[in-house]
Amino acid sequence: MTQALSLNSRLAACLGYIPRGAKRIALLGSDAARIGQGFVHLAPDCSQTRFPNARRFMEFVKNSETKDTKFDAILVLGQKSVKGYLQAILSGVRPFLTDDAVILLEVTSPFFHVRLDEKMGREGIGYSGKFMDGLPAKSRTYSVRIQQEIKQSGMTIDHVHRFEGSGFRAWLDARISEGSVGKDNRDAIIRVAQPAGFLFRLTARPAVQMRIQAHVLKPVGGVNDVRINEPLAALGTVPGVLTDAGRGGRIMQGPDDISKIFIWHRPILTTAQSLRSIQQLRAAGYLIVTEFDDHHHLWPEIAGNSFLSFAGVHAVQTTTEPLGNLFRKFNPEIGIFPNQLNLYPVRDLSAPSKVARIFYGALNREKDWRPIMPAINAALATFKSDFHFDVVMDRAFFDALETDKKSFSPQLSYADYRSHLQKADISLMPLQDTEFNRMKSDLKLIEAAGHGAVPVASSVVYAKSDPTDEFAVICDIPADYQNALEQLVNDGGYRLGRQQAARDYVQKHRLLGQHYMGRYSWLSGLVQRRAELDAALERRLQKLLPQ
Repeated sequence: MTQALSLNSRLAACLGYIPRGAKRIALLGSDAARIGQGFVHLAPDCSQTRFPNARRFMEFVKNSETKDTKFDAILVLGQKSVKGYLQAILSGVRPFLTDDAVILLEVTSPFFHVRLDEKMGREGIGYSGKFMDGLPAKSRTYSVRIQQEIKQSGMTIDHVHRFEGSGFRAWLDARISEGSVGKDNRDAIIRVAQPAGFLFRLTARPAVQMRIQAHVLKPVGGVNDVRINEPLAALGTVPGVLTDAGRGGRIMQGPDDISKIFIWHRPILTTAQSLRSIQQLRAAGYLIVTEFDDHHHLWPEIAGNSFLSFAGVHAVQTTTEPLGNLFRKFNPEIGIFPNQLNLYPVRDLSAPSKVARIFYGALNREKDWRPIMPAINAALATFKSDFHFDVVMDRAFFDALETDKKSFSPQLSYADYRSHLQKADISLMPLQDTEFNRMKSDLKLIEAAGHGAVPVASSVVYAKSDPTDEFAVICDIPADYQNALEQLVNDGGYRLGRQQAARDYVQKHRLLGQHYMGRYSWLSGLVQRRAELDAALERRLQKLLPQ
């Protein structure tokens, strides 16, 4: 996401704390404005009000004509001092906050090693003796003062994010060598002088604390992005929520007032190896959730272990109603969350493209496209306008195309996959009518539509995504694919209208920022019922496992 939005790590981190569903935000300073430019791609319908600095914002606050204005988030970045302005800003903004609003307040550290060097240079004193060893006490005093001013304003510190500075280790070694830092005080100096600054997430009232850990698959393409990484990033913008995803995961004991959730991504749980982990998570107070978005028959080990992957957890989350009905046979607690587009990409659709780019990107779908390949090749002879096939991952599909106007790319990262899709005008997505396919989500159609490519798709799965025939071309038989390609390639105006309608549909209905709170509400409800769900899980385990 940071690459797509062209933000450095510091600004990307700030972006990650803006509530994804915010309807109106205030941005103070040029860095905040840059973050706002990135937020447009996550929440294109959010209204942004920008101020060059805190002083101009305070003038806005004092204007009686603005008293009815309410913000869901206010970003205050790049502040080098807390003297004088902090209490005034925090107290002044309270009437302008919605009930669940946040303030993101960045304070640069006066003890950051680069700023210390600047101070020494200005004052011409240099480092001497054990000068640095007194900084930890000064830092604590400074930190207490910030917290006191925040508390006096009535705001609550929900989370603190620390920004690391570069070049610190070499600087520290030099200070130790010259004697201005004692070796026994090294760790304390690291804590004080390494951070370049801190971002405080403040709320008008204390938030319910929730920690969500996810155990993900080995990264291949976008296997983790859509179902785990991107939803967790959105949930992490909810006050009180901290998220983490990885291949491992430490079991936290933690206080009882923090809700802990463990999400297993498409797990194959076995009675021999997984039961111990399940019991350890239960003992530590976790709510355990399986995330699964395919029919389980591709993994016979799941059935071979009494469907522990679904029955051995508190709840299951998935993508479609058919999958939900399948998993209810093993666990009654099912959450259904259709896939959404996380990032609304930039795409210029002011005029039809001169070359109609046709995209096909998938793995293990030869049984789906073989029946329609003769119709695709027949369409090639009817094209009156220029075209190009962009094929990703499927070499057999590429080889079967009877044209030289084509290019092939092997398996790509999810970001690179989307960059190909963003250049496409048409996207092919055939599926045969099988039990496995009927349980698939419409992700490929939403990805294509959001990036500005007209979906040419099977009625299996995809017909329900565009029931009024606004942007997709739904096909039932091979000839439908041939006719669709002929019209879309040869009629640029018709193609452009469908591309624009596709983008409009996704912007209005299928962005993650419009739906992530449904996941939060579901998880919160499960957490409140954890004792009940754990008792039900215990009963299932007793039935599944040998006595």
